[in-house]
Amino acid sequence: MCTVAAYIGDEQAAPILLRMIGNEEGYAGGQYTGLATIHEGKLYYAKVCGDLAELLKRTDALSLPGTIGIAHSRTPGIPSDEWAHPFISTDESVAYIANGAAGMFAGSRDFTEVYKRLAAAGDRFRTLTDDPSVDKAYPRIPDGRALHTSDLLCGMIAENHLRKGMDLSSAMGAAYLEAPSEVVGLSISLKEPDAVAACRINMPLMWGRKGNACYLATTALAMEDEDLDNVSAVPSVSTVSMRRGEIAYKPIGGKLARMCVAMPWAKAIRHLDEIMSDGKEHHIGDMYMDIESLWPEGSIQEAAMLTFQYVHEEVKAGRLKVVKRTTKASLPGAIAPRWYFQRSGVEA
Repeated sequence: MCTVAAYIGDEQAAPILLRMIGNEEGYAGGQYTGLATIHEGKLYYAKVCGDLAELLKRTDALSLPGTIGIAHSRTPGIPSDEWAHPFISTDESVAYIANGAAGMFAGSRDFTEVYKRLAAAGDRFRTLTDDPSVDKAYPRIPDGRALHTSDLLCGMIAENHLRKGMDLSSAMGAAYLEAPSEVVGLSISLKEPDAVAACRINMPLMWGRKGNACYLATTALAMEDEDLDNVSAVPSVSTVSMRRGEIAYKPIGGKLARMCVAMPWAKAIRHLDEIMSDGKEHHIGDMYMDIESLWPEGSIQEAAMLTFQYVHEEVKAGRLKVVKRTTKASLPGAIAPRWYFQRSGVEA
């Protein structure tokens, strides 16, 4: 699981994006960090294997120009900057980030054929590697090398958007229908320089607004410093087009829509309350995995979304506190943030 953020407004996007990522990286990320912005017809991006501090140390990320952008922090992997998000289309006109995994759709996608199709059209993939430590869940091409799934998805979105003429959010929706995952993704494009596109299947995504500025983030906890007018959840199995002062949702439909069910709020909250009652420190990943079974088999579960909304409300109410710790990083010799939630006033 990863954390994501997006912004469009009248202020420089980079400081706002990095502030939001800094507020959420330890919940589900901190191992790789990156962002992309658009300014005067050019896509700017910076990314590293490392946490936000490493990004700021090694790049000019904070000074990237533009008033629109996306940012990302991800979980462990191989020690390569190329495996950080955002992923960039071959012509460097589309940037893409994502949070999630194949989940229930594992084994149902043929990425070999996708790779062949895109490569035949001239696409190149920067994450290709023969590193034997790459997790077997990532796609392999015919010569045995691996590449990041989101690198391929970026190519698929660019294919739909640039070659087939789809608007960016529709291009994302079509790519997710062809290769479904339990995921949320965000993208920006030089072809649509005044919009952030997103597609949410089931992983967390919140929208916020302040005047003419609009924000997206994995959790409302990321937006606490932004003094927003309102914050709300982005619907599941939907595409999103976010512009200055407005956001539009469109259901994806098809087989994915038929797999959606209502969230079991009451049962989930009782279960999460019980988990937290022991006074111990709990990581968000363990918490949401403990409630996944509350969704009917074969349906698209939203356990991570529900859990993030639960902890946000509990932290705001003072019933939970955030405990900030560190863990071994993907970058050799480094450490990464890893944060936990603990019930306030309860001894373990």
